[in-house]
Amino acid sequence: MVYNSLTDAPRNLKEGIDWLLALKGTDAENNLAAMGAALYDFLVDKPVGYTEVPALEKVKLVSKEFLKQPELKKQLSVGHMLAKFNKPINKKATFLQKLFGGVDKCNYMNVVKETPLSAQTIAQKLGTAINGFEKFLEKITTADKYESAYGSEATWEASCSKKPEDCAAVFVGIAPMIWAGIRSLENACFDDDYSWPGLRNKKNVSAKVLSALGFKDSECLHNTSAVYVASAVAIVWKELLTFYDLSGFWAFYDCTKACSVTAEPSVEPVKPEVDVEKPVQIAKAAKVASAVKAAKKAAKKVSKKARQKKQKKKQVSAEQ
Repeated sequence: MVYNSLTDAPRNLKEGIDWLLALKGTDAENNLAAMGAALYDFLVDKPVGYTEVPALEKVKLVSKEFLKQPELKKQLSVGHMLAKFNKPINKKATFLQKLFGGVDKCNYMNVVKETPLSAQTIAQKLGTAINGFEKFLEKITTADKYESAYGSEATWEASCSKKPEDCAAVFVGIAPMIWAGIRSLENACFDDDYSWPGLRNKKNVSAKVLSALGFKDSECLHNTSAVYVASAVAIVWKELLTFYDLSGFWAFYDCTKACSVTAEPSVEPVKPEVDVEKPVQIAKAAKVASAVKAAKKAAKKVSKKARQKKQKKKQVSAEQ
């Protein structure tokens, strides 16, 4: 299947890499600068807590389905990422956790705002990561047999220039899939079966794992030996933190919330951006305000009845 727009979300690691390369396009400097600005604008104002963005929720579901594949979900890195979807995230790190790194910063902090990350810095990090993925594909695939999942029409100009936030939502949604996909490929290269000295040099990465990652056509792969694939993974390994930090865990992940994924895709938040520590106070304030309003209404009603009774009494006296 060939996608003709960057707003069509990739469904596996291979398609995710193709999406990144299509995003870069033929005008890398301008396209990545625009994407850096779009991601900055999309993330910088999102508070710690939970903000529902329907368009993002749909992409998150795609990433979750990818992670749930039997060939991947038992791996530690994939399990770590699946927990983001399935379990509450600790968004109230203690002083010691912050000091010693007991919890990921992007769980309890808007790293774009607090680190801070500028639009220019994000663009630079994206450029470095995408260049790495280009080298990654060059190393493990056969160029004349490899087919991208994104056609020539899938460009920043055609897909994102009018509504850059749409493409930002896709990136944020697939970032966990790319992070976990590369980590799982690295894990497959160091499978227990390859632990004996020299044995890993003779073993290939599991075809089932490669297929789950999207590399289903074995003919397009140049070399699938564990050592060779591991050397390709090493090219992009250091860039994975960029995808992790830009996944927006502090703002978009809360398994206790029911998401309106059936709604029309939109990048507009459909829930108020409220700090997670304030909902109880707000609820109490609303309850008090409601009670005060009801009390005033009741008092007004009693006062009205009293006036009517007094007027009626005066009329009776006058008639007598």
